[in-house]
Amino acid sequence: MSEPRFGITPDLPSPSSALLLCEEQTTDEERKIVRLLDFFAIPWKAQMGPNGDMDQCRGRYAIISSADCLASVMEAEGVGMAVPPCITKASSVYVYGFQANEGSTKLLRFLTGNPQANVRAIHAPETVMMIAGDSSQICGPMSGMQVRVTLQAPGYFCDVGFGGKRFQSIVRAGEGEIFGTVTCSGVPFYLSPWNRVVDISALSQGYFDVRKCFCEAVPLILFLRWTFPDAAWGGGETSASLIVDDPPLKRRYGFLDFGEALDLMRVHNFATTVAFIPWNWQRTHPDTLSLFQSHPESLSLVVHGCDHTASEFAERSPSLLSRKIRVSKQRMEHLRRRASINADRIMVFPQGRFSPETGRALKLNGFVAAVNTEVAPCAGAVNETTISDLWNIAIMRYGTFPIFTRRYSDHGIENFAFDSLLGKPCLITAHHADFRDHAQNLVDLVAHLNSLRWRLVWRPLGEAIRRSFKIRRLDHDTSVIHMFSSSLVLENPSSQPRKTIFLKEEGDSDRVYAVWVNNRRVEFSVEGELLRVSQTILPGETAKVRIVYRRDPGRVLDRDSIGNKIRVAAKRYLSEFRDNYVSRNDFLYESASKLKHLMR
Repeated sequence: MSEPRFGITPDLPSPSSALLLCEEQTTDEERKIVRLLDFFAIPWKAQMGPNGDMDQCRGRYAIISSADCLASVMEAEGVGMAVPPCITKASSVYVYGFQANEGSTKLLRFLTGNPQANVRAIHAPETVMMIAGDSSQICGPMSGMQVRVTLQAPGYFCDVGFGGKRFQSIVRAGEGEIFGTVTCSGVPFYLSPWNRVVDISALSQGYFDVRKCFCEAVPLILFLRWTFPDAAWGGGETSASLIVDDPPLKRRYGFLDFGEALDLMRVHNFATTVAFIPWNWQRTHPDTLSLFQSHPESLSLVVHGCDHTASEFAERSPSLLSRKIRVSKQRMEHLRRRASINADRIMVFPQGRFSPETGRALKLNGFVAAVNTEVAPCAGAVNETTISDLWNIAIMRYGTFPIFTRRYSDHGIENFAFDSLLGKPCLITAHHADFRDHAQNLVDLVAHLNSLRWRLVWRPLGEAIRRSFKIRRLDHDTSVIHMFSSSLVLENPSSQPRKTIFLKEEGDSDRVYAVWVNNRRVEFSVEGELLRVSQTILPGETAKVRIVYRRDPGRVLDRDSIGNKIRVAAKRYLSEFRDNYVSRNDFLYESASKLKHLMR
């Protein structure tokens, strides 16, 4: 690995905590920063006002401060600006919230050594952020990007000019610097002039879009992830999977030809998982089944509803949900026996609709996770999803069952890259129409993803879920693994045994029947809502962890009324007619779209 251009040099240990310089009265922005530190599990201490005894700080620490607060500390040392000992002891300093006032301007000029440097306002509703291409050590997959962003309100940027101490730009707009670093008195100072920080406790009805709060989120996240690699939750590689909804296992469905798709996967290096509707379990073609049987590393199955009606998993009744889930499991078991193809116990909700009760019902019926594009429950349920939930590897708020979020290609490459900075897998949703024109747009997206500066590994969706977790090293031979799904795969590539503590948020501790590691039942404990397992993983060993729940007794058979069966069959056949014939004929498709619009 090449030597980093910014921040901590390789021969120095990373800081173990953050020192937050605060105003006498804590501000909203400071409270937001505390939430971010807690989110990344970074230990922190607050120092109130410029007159506190900062020299009592022990250990290696990084400082986070507003520009005005830092200016007060540095001016308190005497006449003019000076760097006090407590700051020279810091590994680095993050300075945010510059204002167009005397204090911020004086601080900027002192740090950069340029008496002409200024803090200026930006009033444009949108701008283009340019991320340095030589900053991959700190920016990871976002390095080299140009991102068109929406500015929520006026803010500030730094005009550092030329001369004086060398300022290294990390993120800049056409108007000026948004994030960069300069060394002063031997300490790297990271300057982010924007005066607002993202509030991860805020509720969110839709997916998180980094383009809409870039300045509020990206600079501080880049700093925290770079500065605290040992103290913060982190991960290594990023798992990726393309998820195609709906197609039955026939030779072709709409624009999707399975043989051609497999050839594209070989050439362009990606893996595809089909979200398969259980109702279609008998409607297969032997050639397509053979492709899945012979290429499990490229083609795999997960479960897409049961009948694929719009509201079947928006149901609020746990008993009705369990019935629908068990019918879907029955049908997938029939497919397994008939075709010798295993589907992972992962649910993709039809049309993204789910209720708050669905997660627990899936968990107690043997599913390990769900994957979804929608992030909030429907059916009139109260939305409790926060930005923090969306930034987490999976949403755990509903029944302490993991709902992994996925994105459409038009969410933008920058959102996939930002998700990776948070440790989330790269999950892409697609339909048969994305394979139009030999999947050219899809192939372009895959090529772009593969070209980013990250360790991207394409896997079947089930394998990607099992390898999605948070890891934090306590010391040289002990790690803490935060699980999300009830099934996990962890490798120890080192030459030394690794003591490992597995943790999983669990609201149904009385329903946990057993925990298995490599087919061996192990002891576990539950404290509050946190399940805990301690194991030692030997050198070169792969640990496969599985949590098993007590399930409700009884067997539910597929006993829908004749009328409902007819309605479901009609919907499925009409959907296939639309996708196989109407959508592939431009005239018919345009006419059908106009008719649909008129009917609305």
